[in-house]
Amino acid sequence: MSCQALGAEIKEMEKARKDLSAEKDVTGTNVAAAVFFWPALIETHSNVNYAVRALDHRKSHLVDIYHRKNCQITIN
Repeated sequence: MSCQALGAEIKEMEKARKDLSAEKDVTGTNVAAAVFFWPALIETHSNVNYAVRALDHRKSHLVDIYHRKNCQITIN
């Protein structure tokens, strides 16, 4: 991957993490799950946590490659 592609992918990982974290917030669906079927709420949190960990791992790997290639593009 080019430095530009790595930077874009890292930014995408950050956006996806934000979007996933929002799934854990109080939403109408989560409230309904808690009221009618609380195990679904626990499963949702578990799935979100797993996905966030996977994204963090991928982002860490991409940042490592980014630095090894001495990329100079700002990724923040």
